[in-house]
Amino acid sequence: LCNDDGCFDWDDGYRDLSGGWLHSCGIMADGLMYCWGNNRHGEMGNQYAAEELLDEIECTGEDAKDNCIAKFKGSWALTETGGVSAGKRQTCGIRCVPGDPDGEATRII
Repeated sequence: LCNDDGCFDWDDGYRDLSGGWLHSCGIMADGLMYCWGNNRHGEMGNQYAAEELLDEIECTGEDAKDNCIAKFKGSWALTETGGVSAGKRQTCGIRCVPGDPDGEATRII
């Protein structure tokens, strides 16, 4: 996966990627999750996911909901089938909560 800053290799890059209809998400090796693309229907965040975001969702497209990027705090879990699922109008993931003996799952968006 490459961008203007260069390319990521598996050891320090993405551990899981998921493509939705107009957005994608990935979990990095350090456990942070990023989403990018269209946020027209709250795919990368809405009022319920605001506390999970590290920063505001930044959109640079002509439309205020296009060409967006979101960075989510915490460590996001990987399972046998992946860790994040980007759908048509939603994204789901499991966030690891330190000190949580029950391993509660968090639906983020």
